[in-house]
Amino acid sequence: MSTTRLARRRFVRGAGLGSLGLVGAALVGCSGDDDAVEGSASATDASGTSLERQRATFVDSLEPGTYYDGSGGLYAIREGIADGLITVDFDSQFTGGLADEWEAPDDLTWRLSLRPGVTFHNGETMTAEHVIANLERLAESDAGIAAFSGTAVESDGKHIELRTAAPLPYMPAILANGLAAIYHPSSFEGDPATSLPIGTGPFRVTEFRPGDRRTLEAFDGGWHGAPGLAGVDYLVVPEAQTRAAQVRTGDADIARLVNPEDVPTLEAADGVTILTTSLPRYRGLFPNVHRGLTQDDRVRRAIAAAVQRQPIIDSILEGLSSPQATIFRTDYPWGDPTITGIPEDLAEATKLLAAVGYDADSPAAITLSSYTQRGELPLMAQVLQQQLQQVPFAITVDVGDYTPFETAAIAGDLELMLVARNPLFLFDPQGTFESDYATGGSFNLSQYSALDAAIAEAATIVDQAERYARYREFERQIIEDDIATIALCAYTQIDATRDSVSGYRPHPTDAIAVHEGITKV
Repeated sequence: MSTTRLARRRFVRGAGLGSLGLVGAALVGCSGDDDAVEGSASATDASGTSLERQRATFVDSLEPGTYYDGSGGLYAIREGIADGLITVDFDSQFTGGLADEWEAPDDLTWRLSLRPGVTFHNGETMTAEHVIANLERLAESDAGIAAFSGTAVESDGKHIELRTAAPLPYMPAILANGLAAIYHPSSFEGDPATSLPIGTGPFRVTEFRPGDRRTLEAFDGGWHGAPGLAGVDYLVVPEAQTRAAQVRTGDADIARLVNPEDVPTLEAADGVTILTTSLPRYRGLFPNVHRGLTQDDRVRRAIAAAVQRQPIIDSILEGLSSPQATIFRTDYPWGDPTITGIPEDLAEATKLLAAVGYDADSPAAITLSSYTQRGELPLMAQVLQQQLQQVPFAITVDVGDYTPFETAAIAGDLELMLVARNPLFLFDPQGTFESDYATGGSFNLSQYSALDAAIAEAATIVDQAERYARYREFERQIIEDDIATIALCAYTQIDATRDSVSGYRPHPTDAIAVHEGITKV
């Protein structure tokens, strides 16, 4: 068996922003951990139905206790160290993890059958008591998932029964979230700065140097079966160009989240394959519906009509994306391909602005704000500036560091914002509607409030078809009626692998990077 290396990037919030990469026998690239710069949680609103209690504070840590402070446990799951009871597979479907079956016998109860013969990295067999300890910690955590708060956890030894105070129809999404990953209780003991997670994944951590690397070793005694690699080196590689160069020269085996401009060089290199997949993340404009000129829906509609998506994709993203008018991908169970957004029409945009009183001699002056932590956004802002100025807009572009941008945006102090947004930290739409489109939501950049009561009601609808139908209605109203979001384009993840590596593929939600099926010759 060979050892592989993987590199990825992560933005770390705290004293400042940084990047992490992963290199192993060699896996190098971006991991998508820079979701941190988008915010991932929703504040509890008046309805009390929000999914997550507070905005996440992302740290480069593998100590499980910190996962309840906001890092979400996603790193350990993504790196093949830990498992959840349920997982999202490569077909974007819920499938068994540490639980092989689950059901909801009534509106307030979820019952899960534990997979037999699961072993922790320390050799101890996983029991129902281990699972209960993790879930009770989550239910009691102030930084956990608020909808799960107070859930009663019981077991008959083989099954886990979850009893909630109110219907929680998206329980599988919660249990697939990194916050619900299962660890051996000893993982939470000792010095948080040096403790390592003891999970059930195909790889165990043997070394962790924050800001530098993880060293992972194959765990042959696990329920996944013997991994195809002896180990993985996971190194910090901040620059995308460096990651691309490493996989091109063979210093790394896999490069994750390659920048579009590096693709032609990699395609021309011997022994390198480019892999792409569309992630839930999208790039879009968020107009403030309660401040400045954008509080007028005619101005928002004019912005939407003046935007031309394909030129942005061709000029900035090397064609490696696709136009997207929706918040969610249309191939998801709740997606709606009939939502097409506002048609591109410069004449209509000019007409709308004229109705508000703006023309070429007196254009609508708007500030477009964005941030530098995603390198494509400042360039996109410049193209958008040029496009909007084809109609009577006078656009000022303001691009800076993410932290002050986020503070001002959430406070409602910005007029028009360009962001890269991942709407599926929790693989269910409810979290997005609560965080992005409800009063008090932690990422409600548009200061939107028109659907507060409906969003709260949807959280308790047990019939999945009905609940998804509601979400489609919400999305249509937000995109086509109220124009609280102007989605621009899909986010295509670009990875590169050496031809000596097989079995690696980008995950559709970026939930899995290292797994037992990767091999190297």
